[in-house]
Amino acid sequence: MGNFESSKRSVTVYFLIDVSGSMDGEKMDNLNNFFRELIPEIKEIPTEDTDIQAIKIAVLEYSSGATWITSSGPVPADEFNWKNVYPGGVTDLGAALKTLNEKLSASKGDSVLNRLFILFTDGSPTDMWKAELAKLKENEKFKNGMKIGIPIGDIADIDVLNEFTGSKELVSEKYYNINQICGFIYKSMTAYGTRASSSMP
Repeated sequence: MGNFESSKRSVTVYFLIDVSGSMDGEKMDNLNNFFRELIPEIKEIPTEDTDIQAIKIAVLEYSSGATWITSSGPVPADEFNWKNVYPGGVTDLGAALKTLNEKLSASKGDSVLNRLFILFTDGSPTDMWKAELAKLKENEKFKNGMKIGIPIGDIADIDVLNEFTGSKELVSEKYYNINQICGFIYKSMTAYGTRASSSMP
């Protein structure tokens, strides 16, 4: 695909997905089903009344380490199809944050107007994540994007999600809601150039 970001004015949605071993079973099934339903809804989000020409999707899975599913860069939503992810390993959130920071830093001269970062987790990090989050928060591309934290199940570490988003209001108290996420994406499209409000849509 070439450059990580295209020349079009776009909003990119970054999904950071916990695929650790504790996700095995119903939680992983629900996660895969959720994304199979979410992606078509993202494709239907209207862009006509915004200054955005494209919505892009980038997916980073993390367990024992972190790997970009969209390895060549964010994919236009219209071209993206979800493929199931599978559980295994520990919860190296720090590795995910470092990998995200490196990718954002490597994207030079992009024309993305805003970014939305959505972190999914069902537990607590197993590595030195706080230092990597501190570095990530110094990255202007992350700093100026909207951040959302979504717990999976009942034992997710809400404090970690709060630190990621910087606002308790941006951490879902329940599972995930497709309409809510699409609302956040649309809000990112219409609020480019300024830091997103911390209020829920």
